[in-house]
Amino acid sequence: MAVVVQNLTLYRGITFRSFVIHCFQDDALTIPQDITGWIPWSEVRTDPDQALVINLVPFISNAPGGIVTVPAIQDEITITYTNGKYKWDFTMQDPTGQRFGPYIRGSFTIKSKITQGAPPE
Repeated sequence: MAVVVQNLTLYRGITFRSFVIHCFQDDALTIPQDITGWIPWSEVRTDPDQALVINLVPFISNAPGGIVTVPAIQDEITITYTNGKYKWDFTMQDPTGQRFGPYIRGSFTIKSKITQGAPPE
């Protein structure tokens, strides 16, 4: 299994948009994997054994269709995060408790936005 590399950037004070992850049975990515009873995991950390920076709290949004959603993080929350370069990944746990993955991994950068002004009236 090849691990997908997906680097993400979150801007402090801006809503981090939700996204979906599609799980497939086959390498051609044509047959959805039924993930009924599975548990998705996705976290942001400096390094694997370091303190949790963000729990991305993924949830199964369509089990028979193999779809997991990572929800948005509202701007009121993102403003509280510390700028930095972190790492994230996405794993799954099957109904028997066995963990698989990571299926996706990458850098996770938290930055401050440049524009600070209020929107025009």
